[in-house]
Parts: sequence; C-alpha cells; structure tokens
Amino acid sequence: MSSEKLEELRSRVLISCAIASFLTPFSSSSIAFLLPEISSYFGVEVALSNWSATAYLLALASSMVPFGRIADWKGRAKVFRAGLVIFTISSIATILVRDFGSFIALRVLQGLGSSMISATSVALISSIFREGRGKAIGINTAAVYIGLSLGPLSAGLLSDLISWISIFPLMGTLSGVSLLLSVNLPELGEGGSRPSYSSSLLFSASMICLIYGISNLDNILVLGFIIMISWLLLELRRGGLIDPKLLRNRSYMASSTAALLNYSATYAITIILSNYLHGFLSPSEAGLILTIQPVIQAALSPIAGQASDRRSPHLIASLGMIVIALGIALLIPLGSEGLLRVEISLVILGAGFALFASPNTVAALNSSPPKLYGSATAFLGSMRFMGQAISSSIITALMMIEEPLKAMNSALIIYVAISISGAILSIIARFWRA
Repeated sequence: MSSEKLEELRSRVLISCAIASFLTPFSSSSIAFLLPEISSYFGVEVALSNWSATAYLLALASSMVPFGRIADWKGRAKVFRAGLVIFTISSIATILVRDFGSFIALRVLQGLGSSMISATSVALISSIFREGRGKAIGINTAAVYIGLSLGPLSAGLLSDLISWISIFPLMGTLSGVSLLLSVNLPELGEGGSRPSYSSSLLFSASMICLIYGISNLDNILVLGFIIMISWLLLELRRGGLIDPKLLRNRSYMASSTAALLNYSATYAITIILSNYLHGFLSPSEAGLILTIQPVIQAALSPIAGQASDRRSPHLIASLGMIVIALGIALLIPLGSEGLLRVEISLVILGAGFALFASPNTVAALNSSPPKLYGSATAFLGSMRFMGQAISSSIITALMMIEEPLKAMNSALIIYVAISISGAILSIIARFWRA
C-alpha cells in the first residue's frame, strides 16, 4: 500500500472510530443526566430510573469480551459495522416507546451495539497505527471525553427546547455517519480462533450477577463472584474466550484492574452531581456546569497520549488516579454552600481523567501481542464499563437505604477509597513486566 493510501486509510479509520467512540459516552452521560426527566416521564421512582443507565452499562460490560474474541476471529471491521447498525436502529426506535420496560429493552440493545463498537474501535486504531499509537489513542480518547461533555449539555438543551427523548434521533444520526465512513474498511484481525460459547455465557452471567447483586444488595452477588472465579480458572486452563497469555500478563492485568477501579470511583459522579444540581438549577444550567470536567479531559487527552509514547504510561496513569482522588475528596461534603467548590473539583477531575485514560490504554496494549488486540481492548473495555456499572450501582444501592444527600456523600467517600487503591496499583504495575 502506498504512503498516500495508507494515510487516507488511517484518517478514515481514526475519524470513523472517533465518532463511534464519541457515541458510547454521549449516550451514557446524557441519559445519566436525564434520570429525573426519565423518572417523571415514565412515572417510576428515581432509584428505579437509574436502571436506564445501569442496563446499558450492564449490556456493555457483559458482552464486550465475547465480541472482542469474535472480532479477532471474523474481523474487527465487520463487528464494528454491525455494532453501528444495531446502535442506529435501537436509537431511532426509542422515540416510539411509551413504557419503561420497552425503554429499558432498547437501552440493552443499544448497549450491545455499543459493546461491539467499543470492543473494536481502539483495536482498529492500534492495528493501523503502529507508529504514533499513543497520539492516535489520545485523539480517540479526546472524542470520548467530548461525548461526555456534550452529553449533559445536549440533553439539558434538548430537554428545555424540545423533549428529553429527542436526544435519541441525534444519536442515531451520528451513528449513521460513522457507519458510512466505515464502509469498505479492510478487515483487520481476521483469522483468530472461534470463541467458546460456554465460556462466553459464563462471563456474561458473572457480569450480570455481579452488577445486579451490587445494585440490589442481593445474595446473587456471591453467585456472581463464584461464576467469575470459575470463568477465570477455565480461561487460564484452555483460553476459550481470552488468551491465557493475557490473563497471566501481570502488567496487562494491572492496567485492566486499574481501569475497573478508576471507573468504579468516577462514573457516578455525573449521576450524583446531576441530582444535586437539579435541586436548584435548570437542566440546561446544570448540564453546562457538568461540561467542565470532560472539556478539560478532551483538551488534555491528546497531550497525555503523546506523553505516554515517550514516558512510562503506568507512571502517568498513576498520577492521574492520585489527581482524581483529590478531585472527589474536594466534593465532600455536598451541601448548599454554592457552586465554586463543585466547579473546582470538576476541573481537577478532568485533568486526572486525561492523565489516566490514554496512558493506561497504551500501557495495556503495549503489553499485548498485536494478534490479540481485539480481545485485549475488549477485556480492558469490559473492565471499564463494569466499573461504570458498579459505580452506578453503588449510588443506586445507597439511595435505597439512605436519604438522597446522605447517600451522595457516603458514595463519594467510597469513591475516594477506590481511587486511592487504583493509584497504588498503577504505581506497582510500573515495575511489572509481561
């Protein structure tokens, strides 16, 4: 392939993947922001409306690893395009629903489409960008944070001007644009082995039980741990879904675990602050304030990605986790003393996220052989989305047993402890090798 065609291919892959990567956090953050409106529209309790966010993330977390293995087997571009088709159809269909059960079902379908996108987008970029991988991943990560920033803002504006449900046709349109750009992309990663269906079912069942158990403080949580441990032992023996080389790779597993801890500590900050700010601000005003964090993230992520090409990505990621812990701690306690402390905290959190996300992804991929990029990015992404679901489940469970403001402050204390644990793990991982 000539250098001109290679550059054209790289540009098309990066743009298509960036738009697709934008959609997953955009869908997640906009719906997390709209939970009060969803609760009112369908006539359900606020705690129950949290399943609008949790069901989507549960579908993401439970299916990403199987889709990543399928992508290594059948081709990453095929799975990527299929995910965009599912996401587009489910987004547009949502405007027709009139009951909460149907809405949750379409959110699950939307989550499955997102999992196919998320399992392959970074793998596609990593396959085509052997040089400058950190910079390319940084740009893709910036798109993720732009999605996070525009989610609450767009949701607030559309809620005020039209209707909260009008956010879904917008998602469908953007997904369609990414789909058009992805036509005729070369198949990358095709030729891997067939995934084990029994292992896929075990993995998905463990994720569902774990997240449901945490959300409802149910005994099914124990069953989730048992299934997850059983799945890991089986994978280490025969590698039906994840190559045992990855699971035995301490550096890769440390990066994946750090992602789990990071998002367990941070995702529900949007839910908490959305509920808090809705108490005295309009949806559009609250959405504008919540854009502070992801705007900072989007601005700094390419810089952090480039830095991870030259410096230890583990070291940069651990610094990011420390900054995140400081940002969350600054929010405690939430009260009625004004917005300045919230705004400062969001600036700090944005910087911490930028320092963590791209370098941690680069660290994980640097530990993985190219032929396993699909599985490696899928497992990493699954840990990320499982962390988001756990984060959401923590605040959901606390709101079921405590009054809202007390539940928010209790959750923030838990999130600080989790983020400190993640920082320690990232520091240790710097000294581990594959």
